[in-house]
Amino acid sequence: MSDEPAGTEAPVSGWAVDDTLVGTLARTVDAACFRLDDDRRLRAVTDEVLDLTGRSREELLGEHVSVLFESADAARAEIGLRRLGTDGEAVESVAVAVTDGEVTTPCTLRLGRGDDGVLGVLRPRADEDAGDGSHREFEEMIDAVTDYAIFTLDTDGTVVSWNTGAERIKGYTAEEIVGERFDVFYTAEDREAGVPSRNLARAVENGRVEDEGWRVRADGSRFWANVVITPVHDDGDLDGFVKVTRDMTEHRERARQLKRQHDELQTELGDVFARISDGLYGLDSELRFSYVNERAAELLGLAEHEVLGKDIHDELDPTDRFEAALQEALHEQSSVTIEDYYPPLDAWFENTIYPTETGLSVYFRDVTERKEREQALAQSRRRYRTLIEEFPNGVVTLFDEELRYLVAGGEGFENYPFDAADLENHLLEDCLPPELVDQIRPHYEAVFDGAERDFEVSFGGQTLQFHAVPVRDEDGRVVAGMGMSQDVTDQRQRQAAIETRVRQQTVVTELGQRALAAENLDALFATTVQVVAETLDSDYCKVLDLDEDGDALSLRAGVGWREGLVGEASVPADRDSQAGYTLLSEEPVAVEDLRTEDRFSGPELLTSHGVRSGISVVVGTTEDPWGVLGVHDTEPREFTQQDANFVQAVANILATAIERVEHERTLRHQREQLAALNNLNAISRGIIRALLRQSTREEVEQLVCDRLADSNSYTFAWVGTVDEQSDEVVPRAEAGVTDYLDDVTIRVDDSDDAQGPTGRAFRTNELQVSRNVQTDAAYEQWRDHAEEYGYRTSAAVPISSENTVYGVLNVYTQRPDAFDTEELAVLGGLGDVMGHAMNAIEHQRLLMSDEITEVEFRIRDLFGHLDLDDGSGTVTVAETIPTGEGQYLAYGTASEEGQEWLDALVEAVPHWEELNYVGMAGDGYRFELRLDDPPLLSLLSAHGGRVRTARIKDGDYHMTVELPPDAPVRAVVDGVQETYPEAEMLVQRRTTLDSRDVGYLGIDLDEILTERQLAAVEAAYYAGFFDWPRGSTGEEVAEALGISPPTFHQHLRAAEQHVLRALLDPDDSADGR
Repeated sequence: MSDEPAGTEAPVSGWAVDDTLVGTLARTVDAACFRLDDDRRLRAVTDEVLDLTGRSREELLGEHVSVLFESADAARAEIGLRRLGTDGEAVESVAVAVTDGEVTTPCTLRLGRGDDGVLGVLRPRADEDAGDGSHREFEEMIDAVTDYAIFTLDTDGTVVSWNTGAERIKGYTAEEIVGERFDVFYTAEDREAGVPSRNLARAVENGRVEDEGWRVRADGSRFWANVVITPVHDDGDLDGFVKVTRDMTEHRERARQLKRQHDELQTELGDVFARISDGLYGLDSELRFSYVNERAAELLGLAEHEVLGKDIHDELDPTDRFEAALQEALHEQSSVTIEDYYPPLDAWFENTIYPTETGLSVYFRDVTERKEREQALAQSRRRYRTLIEEFPNGVVTLFDEELRYLVAGGEGFENYPFDAADLENHLLEDCLPPELVDQIRPHYEAVFDGAERDFEVSFGGQTLQFHAVPVRDEDGRVVAGMGMSQDVTDQRQRQAAIETRVRQQTVVTELGQRALAAENLDALFATTVQVVAETLDSDYCKVLDLDEDGDALSLRAGVGWREGLVGEASVPADRDSQAGYTLLSEEPVAVEDLRTEDRFSGPELLTSHGVRSGISVVVGTTEDPWGVLGVHDTEPREFTQQDANFVQAVANILATAIERVEHERTLRHQREQLAALNNLNAISRGIIRALLRQSTREEVEQLVCDRLADSNSYTFAWVGTVDEQSDEVVPRAEAGVTDYLDDVTIRVDDSDDAQGPTGRAFRTNELQVSRNVQTDAAYEQWRDHAEEYGYRTSAAVPISSENTVYGVLNVYTQRPDAFDTEELAVLGGLGDVMGHAMNAIEHQRLLMSDEITEVEFRIRDLFGHLDLDDGSGTVTVAETIPTGEGQYLAYGTASEEGQEWLDALVEAVPHWEELNYVGMAGDGYRFELRLDDPPLLSLLSAHGGRVRTARIKDGDYHMTVELPPDAPVRAVVDGVQETYPEAEMLVQRRTTLDSRDVGYLGIDLDEILTERQLAAVEAAYYAGFFDWPRGSTGEEVAEALGISPPTFHQHLRAAEQHVLRALLDPDDSADGR
């Protein structure tokens, strides 16, 4: 077999001189043999290999050995090659199957190392069963291998099998690792880089992949591994992988050690060769020249070949010192080194003399330049010493090229932890701390390149300023360096303080300018905390806003705090927190270390963020604080007064900005309110004029809603009333919005749905306002609704008259904090006007209707129900006149017997306020009774009804009421019986008004007189003002009506004029009012 294609004699010629076991086998045994090079490629094959594989020599030579085997068997061959190692003579036996593409032949492969590569011998198995036995033998052998990790993977890289060597090398038992991904063997960096998957892909692509790198054991330790991954195919499909791993850690370390030894040897050889480049000559024991190199001849001026055998004294003129050194080396047989001046050449030489078997070897070099430099350095040293030692307020040093201090001195050593003696004759790195050396070295080294350096270093809390210059000799050569240093700590601190002050003043100026134009305070606060934290180099900064109650400070703005805390977190405003303590202080509050602070404790906001120090100041004044500005650090820190002044200045800017923005907001609010008020007044006047033309309640409600919604001051409006069955508010009219109550429930009971402005207005008959629906706790359940409809403030205005609530007018606006006192007064007046209009409409409807509904009620034994003694006689109420504000005057007559118990009845009935007798009526008496908010009259008024007759006779009370034909009779009856549970409804009937209801001669007083005029006439009539003698004076009637006497007489005269005109000039009476 040969490296070139040949005939059958190739085996003999190829291995003719190979005496190894395998080589011998190749020559003598009829077997398939091959030789591999270091890359495991086929370099020679016997004809038996060609027969076995069915391939030609040209197809095989140069290919990788794996070409001979199937995928799985190629891995087994690889194991054998690895176990072969580097030993000269070794044999391995593994089971393989060689295929010619169609027939697989079970074989045994034996391997050994020959003279020029690895040799392999393939022997087919004797029978068909040998393959199975070989496979079992191979599996047993694999499991017995302990110096290789051999295991198989499925196509996804999951471990399928595990041998003893794998357990030893990687630390996993089979139970622990089988079923796990092989990625666990790689480092985290390799996993992130996708190395495991990439290796499998490369193995499939190239037939195998070999890799070296760090791998990870089960205990987390790392080892250097050599890995081969070979794909396994079944009928051409990928079936998995075989992976062989060897621990190469010790091998790698040996290689690294060999490299270090090689590098050291190279350095040593370099020194030798450098020395040989110096002058060299040899002397025999008689000091005669035996050798002179070219450099020696050049330096000493000798003829290299002519001086051999001549005495050194004949050719040179050795000095006594050099002569003594030669004799010492010769007699002591030890090397001697001497620097000596050689006058004939006016040069200095460094001589190293080595004894040899035949005499001496002298290596020498010209060191004249160095000696001159040293002499110049010595002169400089003497010259500068006085200057150095007397150098004021600093330190001066002289140093050589090795950065060895030659001279050191100066008054500045008193500020250093070392003195001049600690430096002189010592290298820089031997006498100064490493952190100082690292800062000085590059500048001192640059001096010997001729550079001057000015630099500063920081050390031990000090700042040192250096000036380093080269020291030159007379020829201009740099012979030393001089370093001058001064402690400029105080200057730098003063400079830093000035720079800090300038920086802080700049920040204050810029923030001041920003604050002058700021409209959004939150944006200003966000900028402020960022800038303050950066300026003071602090970890945290915050702006705290004191709430209205003064109990807590909310985190309005901040930097450094955990996400989500700004706008949500708060701290207590008591003196136990730094912020609370600050509110009580007239000066900034500084904390150097919160852990040792005894004035207050840190709130959770600070302690949870590891805060140790800080400054806090009041934003505003201590008498009227707005909040607190604070800055904090996680390390103990001593803040300067300048720092405190800076924070206070920023706080003052914020206070000024807050005051300006709030003042502008107030002015804007006042302008808006004034505009709204003017607008509302105009709307109100227009509404009042328009109401005079409305004939129905629906028209009144829709008119008011339309006018309000059409204005610029309000977003929308609606009117609601109460469903008597469900106690829910239902809409009657709306404008500027559609179906507002469809998704909202408002009630008038005590439930949560009744706590808003509308429900409260119904219950209290008082105007209710929510000035900020987003913060009003009572508005919480309607807050999303408010967001959807875009309003910020709402008002609920009762629509009432004579203490009867007809409904509630609800008005909404986008203006914040709308509805001041004046605006509410106008809205309240508008509600009253609507109530009076509705009341008048109901009464007008009652008066003008041809039909009415009469309901009669009776209360038996009224005296018994009021715990009064029985009485006889009759009391009749003839007329009831409203006087406003829920007040009424009732006029009637009482028989002589009835008069006896009428006084007691006034005491027993709560809303009967005052009884006055105003005259006689036959055998009885006329009386005037003042009523305060009588529930029955308020109920009837709300439904447009009135009391037609009321009489108490022999202890029983009879009452007939008239209602409009469409009035809710059931609601009225229920209301009466709720007020008077003893009341019985006797009869309900529809009837037609008779002529008496129209008035004398067809005059309708309600038509020709105003409400005030009619009240004045009726009160005067029933009070006996027109009797002679008068039953009541005009002053008494006016007092009963709650008006002044002139006003009463004005109303009375006007009423008389209208009545007389109606009597005397009927055609003109229609224009009476």
